[in-house]
Amino acid sequence: MPFLIVLVVLAALCVGLLVWFRSKRKALKQADVMNALLEGIFKGRFAEFAHAIDLPYHESALEDDIISGAERPDADMHQAGRLIMGYFAHNPAEAALFLKSFKDNGFSPEDGVDAIYDILNYEHFHENPNYGPLRLVCYRAVEALMTNNVLPCFKSVDRARVSEMVTEMTRMQAAAR
Repeated sequence: MPFLIVLVVLAALCVGLLVWFRSKRKALKQADVMNALLEGIFKGRFAEFAHAIDLPYHESALEDDIISGAERPDADMHQAGRLIMGYFAHNPAEAALFLKSFKDNGFSPEDGVDAIYDILNYEHFHENPNYGPLRLVCYRAVEALMTNNVLPCFKSVDRARVSEMVTEMTRMQAAAR
């Protein structure tokens, strides 16, 4: 009898593992599809995208001369933009909001990074100054990436300020509805 119980438990574990592996494989396949779609939007212009979302500087980054002048290094911004794209690829709900912001502003994802600049500028100068949906979803991606990882490409970014801005933008978006 104990042998039968062990056998049933092992069978249940095997079925559970099989279901888990299938779901992981499906999620990875979905991420690959989303990644291909996002690559078509970014077209390798990750640094331009990361510069466009205008992340807040960490005060010590300016004081310690980690960055030169007012611009962050393109290599860091390229890596940051690529990581943000990867975040969207693995978070379908956030990717959907990112893509929806194109449609809501009269653009197509094929318009790429140029459309991102236009959307961010529109968000900056209209109803919700600096706090539109595109910027919010991008800042949430940065917040998640910085919270869970120590990434050199974000060394000049003020994580606390990003979190404050996410909270503020979320509140403003909810109030606008």
